[in-house]
Amino acid sequence: MLIDSNCIASTKQMIHFINAQIKALEKTIKHCVNTDNILKNNVKLLFSIPAMSFTTAFHLITYLGEGKRYKNAKAAATFAGLTPMIKSLGKSLNTPSFVSQK
Repeated sequence: MLIDSNCIASTKQMIHFINAQIKALEKTIKHCVNTDNILKNNVKLLFSIPAMSFTTAFHLITYLGEGKRYKNAKAAATFAGLTPMIKSLGKSLNTPSFVSQK
C-alpha cells in the first residue's frame, strides 16, 4: 500500500515540523521572560507553587497580565478560576449544590 506509507511519511514530517516550531516558540517565550524584569519576577513567584511548569506559568501570566490590578494573590487566583467554591441554594439539604469558578 504505497498511499498508506506516503501518508504515514508525510504525517511524520508534519509532526516533526510542528514539534520544531513549538520548541522555537518556547525558546522565544523564555527569552522574552528572561529579558523583562517584571515577567521574570512573576514567573519566579509562580514557580514557588509546587508542580508549576513554565508553560502553566506563562499561560497564567498571559491571562492575568502584570498582576497590578489584583489586590492580592487570592484575588488573582479567583479571577483565573483557580479557587472553586461550593455554593448551595437555600438551606435545604435536598437542594443541589454546584462549584463556582468565581
